[in-house]
Amino acid sequence: GQNMEAAFGDITTPLKCSDEQALEFFAHRMLVRAGGTSGAVLGTFFREMSDAFAETGVDSRDAGAGAFAKTLATGLNHGVEAITELGGAKEGDNTLIDALAPAAKAASDITSAESIDEVLERVFEPAVKGAKSTRGMAAKKGRASYLGESASDVPDPGAIAVTWLFGEAAVDEF
Repeated sequence: GQNMEAAFGDITTPLKCSDEQALEFFAHRMLVRAGGTSGAVLGTFFREMSDAFAETGVDSRDAGAGAFAKTLATGLNHGVEAITELGGAKEGDNTLIDALAPAAKAASDITSAESIDEVLERVFEPAVKGAKSTRGMAAKKGRASYLGESASDVPDPGAIAVTWLFGEAAVDEF
């Protein structure tokens, strides 16, 4: 949590900017302030998300749910690809990819939605399920891989953090 605190601890919400600008801000914060692997991984992820919103010009303040879902899916899928390329993690390695990949798939499967909140809800549940699936896994990548079996009863913290991008999961849910 120290890297997340370093990157985001002093931010006053709500941010008053476009989705593209907010995501680029988060990318910069992770890459410059967070440090460690999580800084590089999440900085790369947020940069991919920002690029997706920049390319489409979609902004949740005035976009329809369909356009938002399509742009979200593009950004999430590009984020998964970039993180996989950066560190080699894939689903089943007990990393944030275990929550992010199911979220990307869920977003890609959305063909219609009534609201952006509905889009986020439909992405949130698969992300939570993916994060929960990391409990009992032996970590193959990341800091948890150094801890071996002693960390196998703990869900991956990065996967849990990913769920928070889409909704408010209770910590005791994990």
